[in-house]
Amino acid sequence: MVDFKEINKTVRTVSKSLKSRVHRSGKPRIGSRSMEDFIEEEEKRTGIRTPKIIRTKLLGYGTHRLNFRILDNTKDNRYLFGRGVMHGTFMYDWGGFDRISYFEHNKEYYLPIPLQNAYLLEDLYYGQYILLQTKEGAQNEEDVNLFLYEYPDRFTPLNVTLEQYFELLPKTFGMYCWQSYLTPESYPLDGAIPDHFHVNMQQLFPSTDLSIFRQAPPLEDSVYNRYCASETKKDYRGLFIEMMAKLEAHPHIKFRYYERTEGHLADKTMYTARYGVTEDVLRKIKKDYGREISPQMIAFYYQMNGCMVNWVYQNPDDDTYIEGKINFLPLEETMGGKWHKEYLDWKSPNLFRDEDAVYYFNEQEAADCPELAELMQRARIFDEQGEMRDYFIEFIEGQEEPNIYKVVRTDFYLMNIDFITFIEARIEFAGISGWEYKFYESDYSAEAITRFTNEFKEQVLKILPSADFERFGL
Repeated sequence: MVDFKEINKTVRTVSKSLKSRVHRSGKPRIGSRSMEDFIEEEEKRTGIRTPKIIRTKLLGYGTHRLNFRILDNTKDNRYLFGRGVMHGTFMYDWGGFDRISYFEHNKEYYLPIPLQNAYLLEDLYYGQYILLQTKEGAQNEEDVNLFLYEYPDRFTPLNVTLEQYFELLPKTFGMYCWQSYLTPESYPLDGAIPDHFHVNMQQLFPSTDLSIFRQAPPLEDSVYNRYCASETKKDYRGLFIEMMAKLEAHPHIKFRYYERTEGHLADKTMYTARYGVTEDVLRKIKKDYGREISPQMIAFYYQMNGCMVNWVYQNPDDDTYIEGKINFLPLEETMGGKWHKEYLDWKSPNLFRDEDAVYYFNEQEAADCPELAELMQRARIFDEQGEMRDYFIEFIEGQEEPNIYKVVRTDFYLMNIDFITFIEARIEFAGISGWEYKFYESDYSAEAITRFTNEFKEQVLKILPSADFERFGL
């Protein structure tokens, strides 16, 4: 039988050994074990009965939340990720162990698990779960089967026993998604974007025997694979940090802080330069959205999953005031809906589906602008400037790259610029605005746009005397 108490000690030991490497905003947590009388009280209060094997797990092992981020030693813009949550007795308040809780449109729902005598063992996020199915009169681990369940209707049996599963916990420690390699046919990957499980395991746990795990299936051709094979990749995170160094060295520039960012709070910088988006997010987007994001978007987000900076230049000699601001949202916020906060907890099984996830303007705002209503409900904010002067993207069927819009209040101005050129201009000019007037039609006269552009150049040259305007047609 599984010695749950011993497994608990081993997992805690592994957690402590990784403590110095784990990023502070993603620490694993090992919860306390439940008490017999507390379980009985909760069962009486809720009317929920749990199978003996889950009760034994609660009493001997307890709970864990293995979500962690550890810097990849082989790349300067990647994290190694762990994901997995085993719930404790508070699961009774979520509908019991025979239901799954998820969010949709600001409401929480409980879905009965569509498998007879099945219970939630571990939540892997992204609509994936490990289910424990008990046999009639189950008393121990020999009377259960394990399944990898993907909402709403795909069940893939694991080729390990419950005892083997718990033995693997401290050896894999939530490395996402190790369970998919314990299926008879190596659980198919979504979107031809690989898990790097074997490679990452060698780095994090090099002594672990991986022979029990199957190799991933062959991958079809994809945007992701072509990007990884390209020799012309730019390190956009490196370019952004290089620009920030220039700003920090300027005697008349001061940085403003964003609230609740992982930049100055976690990385001890005056800006935020996020590490590249993970493959599991890209796979989830492909599955829900129906296609991979474009090559230009991959080029940027795989190197840097959004960034933030807000700075001001004040020269006491001539009272000059210049402001620069960049706020590229993480790809999962852009694709999943900036204002659907619950989606960022990865509870929704259809996280990136257009009809469920994406909105920015409310229904009343759309109703007030019937000619733009469809666009307002479909466009995705990706560079949030505030004061209702943001940048949006829109995906067009049959068009590889998205459209870019400058949005002022509820007016959409289509920009004549491709995605990566826009990104590079925003970084190269350190977030100073004014250049974009030349890239969309507006009510301004040609003379006014020329004046705005010249004023923009004067501002940039005070900060960046070697700025290359010709490269962007300015």
